[in-house]
Amino acid sequence: LPLTPRQFSDLLEAGMTTIPWLAIEMVTALLPRGNYTAELITAAPTLITQRTSRPEVACEAGYYWLQNLQKTDQGIKYELFLPLVPIPALDQTRIDFYKSQIDAGGKPSALVLTLEDSRNPRGNPYYQSARAHFLLDGHHKMMAATQLGKPITVLSFLYKGCEDGYLSRSLFDHVKK
Repeated sequence: LPLTPRQFSDLLEAGMTTIPWLAIEMVTALLPRGNYTAELITAAPTLITQRTSRPEVACEAGYYWLQNLQKTDQGIKYELFLPLVPIPALDQTRIDFYKSQIDAGGKPSALVLTLEDSRNPRGNPYYQSARAHFLLDGHHKMMAATQLGKPITVLSFLYKGCEDGYLSRSLFDHVKK
């Protein structure tokens, strides 16, 4: 790997304004082979739990973060940040660390694997489109940003599929610069 895990963690903790090539090499070495687009996005999502669930959002996770909900008579579009760690496993001391960093003007970066799903059930004119960001690193950062109501950056690797049904080609051919 081009970076040690500690170096990569430090890079994410400091936050990104551009995507360093070493970060791309690091993440693509760990992802399944396929076509990806790497991009930095700004996230200022809302925490959703079982008590605050949104019936129009098709997600049964114990909690998640919702962003960019757009609902019309023709359909709905939204983004979800899906955790891989339950809330009780989050360390409030680490959340407070990121809250102080964000309050001081920092924008630490989270890391996500993103999938997009769009559907038009049974040919109806109504559509549903969701972008699901699976949070690989950044649960504490996301919770801190949520508690403060401030954004953080997210390094997203959007899966674009495979050619010929095989896991082939790498991100290196599809990086957004």
